[in-house]
Amino acid sequence: MSTFLKKITLIAVTGFLCNSCFIGKAVTKSKAKKEFTVEHYGIPPTFGENKDIVLIGLTGNFKHYNKFMRKKFAKVYEADYVILDAGELESDKYSDLNKYRYYFSYTLGTTVQSKITYSYKKLYVYDRLEKEQYITGAQYSYYAKAMEAYLENLNELITSN
Repeated sequence: MSTFLKKITLIAVTGFLCNSCFIGKAVTKSKAKKEFTVEHYGIPPTFGENKDIVLIGLTGNFKHYNKFMRKKFAKVYEADYVILDAGELESDKYSDLNKYRYYFSYTLGTTVQSKITYSYKKLYVYDRLEKEQYITGAQYSYYAKAMEAYLENLNELITSN
């Protein structure tokens, strides 16, 4: 194969892979907007009723996740929030369950498709007062886009009521 054909092939493959990632992210956000709702058990039905509630974003063991969480909360979520490490959640400062009722977090998982193992995150909201986790069956590899969509839905509820 000539050098010219190798370069053209490399450019075509690179373009295809970049385009696939872009499409994957767009599909993730669209799917997440539909999935993370009260109707799909992704948001507590009482979320947004009380404007004084402060949403807690719980950080995890993943530096990139924590970075995206801070970025997405600052970009998207217009109501009051705090970003905490899991250990801080149980401190006296956040013991008022009427004010700090909900936290936003994730679980990790893996799945195997065609003998390839993929990791994913399942995002959820936990109601500390009712002791109930609101999590859908959706799992995302592009978790930053899914997180953005989830926070947009939460924001719509808190700002519309």
